[in-house]
Amino acid sequence: MGFSGGGSNVLLPHTHDGRVSQDGGPLQFNNVTQSQSAAGEVFYSDGTALQQLVLGAASDELRVNAGATAPEWYTPAAGVSTWTSLADVVIAGVAGNLTSGIFASHNLLYISIFAGLNVAQGQSIILNSDGAAGQYAGRDFRNGTMFTSSNRTCIQYGFGATTNWINTTFFINQRTAGEKMVSLTATEQTGTGGVNHPSQSLGSWMWRNTVDDIDEVTIATDGGAAAACQVGSRMIVLGAS
Repeated sequence: MGFSGGGSNVLLPHTHDGRVSQDGGPLQFNNVTQSQSAAGEVFYSDGTALQQLVLGAASDELRVNAGATAPEWYTPAAGVSTWTSLADVVIAGVAGNLTSGIFASHNLLYISIFAGLNVAQGQSIILNSDGAAGQYAGRDFRNGTMFTSSNRTCIQYGFGATTNWINTTFFINQRTAGEKMVSLTATEQTGTGGVNHPSQSLGSWMWRNTVDDIDEVTIATDGGAAAACQVGSRMIVLGAS
């Protein structure tokens, strides 16, 4: 039966309002009401009639268009990072020295080291420059010592335990004209026969070479042996310009 009122076959204006007699009742949107739209299309009004917005591409997002008149799909730009991976090295299979290799100069360096040290040999974390000598000023590293030799600045370990696992993070600001600023945080835990040190104090110093940048990081033994780091030791170096 049509929406006739009085038996007429003329379809009267209606709004599908269930509160109004012979108005058709509410539309059922739960897999009952049909349209000529394709799967995934979105409906919106242009102020006069309903319009259909076709489905966008995978991972597209919905936004208002530039004229603020209708919705539209758009593909968001990929996130941009200012950090570049310069090194990601892992000791696998056989213990040995851990080195980043020489990397390109960057204004900012972020270095993360997780390493099991063969401290019976004594190790140094060495920040290298392949140019003239670099030096530091200031020292605040509780269980290690720092020294400068030729073109490198070192943090030296020697605790006498079998294995000493350390987690060390460096942040280096290599200003293009001036001294390089180096800061670090570190935690370390010794193996059998050693003393646990849950946290170490912050360290910071100035690399006084104003010309040559730090471009290599190495953990090596002081005694000449090639087993500075245990299997599983890892170093990550990130750079930003």
